[in-house]
Amino acid sequence: MKIKITRHVMCLGALLTLVFISCSTFAAATLENENDVIRWAGCGITKKAFMTELAAAYQEKTKIQVVLEGGGATRGIRESVSLKIDMGGTCRMPLPEYNNSELYSTVHPVAWDALAVIINPDNPLRSFTTDQIKKIYLGKITNWKQLGWKDAPLHLYVRKSKISGVGYAIRQYIFQDSATEFRTKYQEHSTPFQKE
Repeated sequence: MKIKITRHVMCLGALLTLVFISCSTFAAATLENENDVIRWAGCGITKKAFMTELAAAYQEKTKIQVVLEGGGATRGIRESVSLKIDMGGTCRMPLPEYNNSELYSTVHPVAWDALAVIINPDNPLRSFTTDQIKKIYLGKITNWKQLGWKDAPLHLYVRKSKISGVGYAIRQYIFQDSATEFRTKYQEHSTPFQKE
């Protein structure tokens, strides 16, 4: 299978459900005056892709303030369950095998998101096979020459956490194994639990 690059973004063809996590206690509550606030936190992609617009439209219609924070998919799930926030956003399903509290979340799908691998616009390569992508993530391809370009190191940047929304999705959709170890020294921490 060949994967084509369009505008230097290579879509892996897998779609990931983005969801709200809402705690049932909040869902049953009724907001009674304009001083009430809804706190939402979670997946930064969800926040930037559509939550900002949804929150603004909801605020305009109801006069209820919606405070949006990032923090990642795990925060969205776990802090809604622990009632630290009213609603959360995540780009992965609950994983109670990693943390039992995730078993108590309620998930409502609201959108789809495509996974993509991004390369520098100066890179002339326009397609990769799924097997090549796997070899890059497994550290078996570490030089652009192995892919038919110049002799130069290939720097793969990945999320550090195996259960971050994107990291988990890549492991599931590309490798069908959530325990897969990505081999690279360029590991970025998941979004910290703070406002972005």
